[in-house]
Amino acid sequence: MNTIVNNNLLIKLKCLNSNTLKMIAICVMLFDHIVYLIAYLNPSLYPTFLFTTILHIPGKIVAPIMCNFIAQGYYYTRSRKKYVLRLFIFALISHIPYNLFFGTDMLMTTSIIWGLMLGLISLIIVKKENLNKFLKVILVLICCFFALFSTYDTLPVLWILVFGVYKDNIKKQIILFTLVALFGGLSAIVPTLIINGYQQIYRFGIFLAIPLILMYNGQRGRKSNFFKYGFYVFFPLHHLVLYIIYLILR
Repeated sequence: MNTIVNNNLLIKLKCLNSNTLKMIAICVMLFDHIVYLIAYLNPSLYPTFLFTTILHIPGKIVAPIMCNFIAQGYYYTRSRKKYVLRLFIFALISHIPYNLFFGTDMLMTTSIIWGLMLGLISLIIVKKENLNKFLKVILVLICCFFALFSTYDTLPVLWILVFGVYKDNIKKQIILFTLVALFGGLSAIVPTLIINGYQQIYRFGIFLAIPLILMYNGQRGRKSNFFKYGFYVFFPLHHLVLYIIYLILR
């Protein structure tokens, strides 16, 4: 009887399809970047704890959610090569708007889409049965190196591997996801706290993605190109629009 009740409860909790999760990610990301915009326009706000820390906590759920979708996409896409190519194209498209909005060096920094692409490539490498294990490690390390130039550096690569390799083992996913979040790169929680101080505690918002991922029911929802490509189009577009707003209002 208890087993039946627990199973019914789990079914009810898994109430989010991929379309709903993508919309949540888009809305939270937009909110996070509007906070940046307000701070750019009012520099006196940026040193405050509210604008440097508290308001950025929700936005940390976006990267883990997208990494989970990339790992899911590995199993369900019709063509992995086309999937990699699509991410590569959107990484190129997103590069200039991303750097314009955040005011970063275009030769040294790029958006998380680049890291997502390298994460997918790493998962393809790891899942190839005819590749030598040592060669797999070398190739994944190369992907991690090139990911250093993108937002979150190696975290997206490692998260995608965690979600992809342990697709059917939630317990291992959560444990390894947590370890990567804490120690998996220069953008991980512990290194950033050590280097940049207590204001980086907003990165603990990453763990708010766990209940959302657990609530994912594995279903797509209504099939449409808007939900299929919406995030990738919205990502560079909203950076460009916010940058134009910044130029007008400053």
